[in-house]
Amino acid sequence: MVAVALLIFRIEREAAVPIACSKWADGVDHEHQPMIAEQVGPLVYFVGDSYTGGSPMDAGVQWHEYVARDYMWSGRNLGVGLSGYVQRGTNGTTYLDRIESSRLFAADMVVVSGGLNDVRRTPESLIVPAVRSTLCRIRDLAPDVPVAVLSVFAAARDYGISRMNTVLEAEARRIGAAYIDVTDVLEQSAGSVGSDGTHPTDIGHRVLAESIGPMLPRPRGSLAR
Repeated sequence: MVAVALLIFRIEREAAVPIACSKWADGVDHEHQPMIAEQVGPLVYFVGDSYTGGSPMDAGVQWHEYVARDYMWSGRNLGVGLSGYVQRGTNGTTYLDRIESSRLFAADMVVVSGGLNDVRRTPESLIVPAVRSTLCRIRDLAPDVPVAVLSVFAAARDYGISRMNTVLEAEARRIGAAYIDVTDVLEQSAGSVGSDGTHPTDIGHRVLAESIGPMLPRPRGSLAR
């Protein structure tokens, strides 16, 4: 327990002041590449796991789609089941892999969520550097737009999830991003979690949208709510 307390203290102390992430020399002039055509409303990227990408527990419309419709944003879904900051999902990619292959430089806001797969399947020593690298890369590619980091989505909170949320909050502050804790949202509404005990139902996705939407920053170029 002493070691855990020291780790939490170190993370919080290091993240007290936002820092500029180092630029990655990828050889691409992101500032002068064309914007995505046929865009309606601010372009918001949603990076996440199966809570974002969808699961058999829902009918095909996820929480971020409700949010995008409610606020008249153009959403881009970068959610993949079983993935995380460290863990590779059903298509073999991590969050960072999908960020690298996206056109994130065109985003008006980036929303990153999840981490449950990392909590369940990854040694803690690997999580902090992976979260840091992922969020720094987002800030490098989208330096002038709001970034929101959501807590772990889960049907119930436990010690591992709380530890992950501590890391997410600290690393969000490090890059000047908003941190939003939504871990307990699904516990508050009956019928929100499917028969697998993990993933949200259609009701759950609507509940998440109604909770998350008002807490998100306003994307670049959006109208006042």
